Amino acid sequence: MTTLVEIKNLTKHFAASRLWILRTGQVTKAVDDVSFSIQEGETFGLVGESGCGKTTTGRLVLRLIEPTSGKVFFEGQEVTALSPSEIHEYRKKAQIIFQNPFSSLNPRRSIEDILSDGYEIYDLAKGTERQDRMAALLEKVGLGADALGRYPHQFSGGQRQRIVIARALTVDPRFIVADEPTSALDVSIQAQVLNLLRELQRDFRFTMLLISHDLRVIYHMSDHIGVMYLGRLVELAEKRDFYSRPLHPYTQALISSAPAMEPGQMGKKASLKGEVWNRMPPPGGCVFYPRCPIATAACETTLPPFEAKGKNHWVACLHA
Repeated sequence: MTTLVEIKNLTKHFAASRLWILRTGQVTKAVDDVSFSIQEGETFGLVGESGCGKTTTGRLVLRLIEPTSGKVFFEGQEVTALSPSEIHEYRKKAQIIFQNPFSSLNPRRSIEDILSDGYEIYDLAKGTERQDRMAALLEKVGLGADALGRYPHQFSGGQRQRIVIARALTVDPRFIVADEPTSALDVSIQAQVLNLLRELQRDFRFTMLLISHDLRVIYHMSDHIGVMYLGRLVELAEKRDFYSRPLHPYTQALISSAPAMEPGQMGKKASLKGEVWNRMPPPGGCVFYPRCPIATAACETTLPPFEAKGKNHWVACLHA
């Protein structure tokens, strides 16, 4: 398979506040030395607790925010070195589905105006052709052409998310970052939206980075899965190996805390002690050691390397 997106040593630091920086020189490491690649046509799932850096990683890949260091490559071209005009073209190839369909649609604009933006910016279609394309796209996501003249407040949450998906597809992108696309929806609607995404991915042939805290969503959608904790990637594997042979203690705890993925499946429950580290500075060694059930003294001072522990299976743990 061909690598479409490659991320190398991606890092993003944020200042807690100017006064804090002046006093301590410390920063929040939202994303810390993250590396992985996404193959063309696949869905790469990125999972972890809230605040682990998943969304920041997605926005860095699209260059919606600038990285502190590291590189992102798309089709072999370095995204982090693109000029403004080149970024404009990259936006056509790489789109995002935002988490909240209520805040990501302008309530003052009709659905026709919202969907027209991509066609206008990239001069893709005009007049009747544009109307036909928008109508066909709305039909594709499960809404009728009559939705064009309506406004976001006239739709339910699930319908709004379908409109957000349609907006991302107007420019026929090759790559989509789906940032928690179902977390703001009722459980009864989530499966419909996920199945829609799978169907659209097959029809439009785009590659997807799926960000979620819900392992059931990741299991249903992904080909490869990466686990983040406190800004670092701690495990990466193919889906089957990820669930059958999790190596990192945090991954094991995540899987054991999730509902069974298959009927009759019951695993051993793993428990974690303590809370997510929320003090400055961050841990000096392994980011997970304060909560890890198998941590040793070495874990407190040694940062574990992210290394292969099997075919297509990487983990950052001294005792994996």
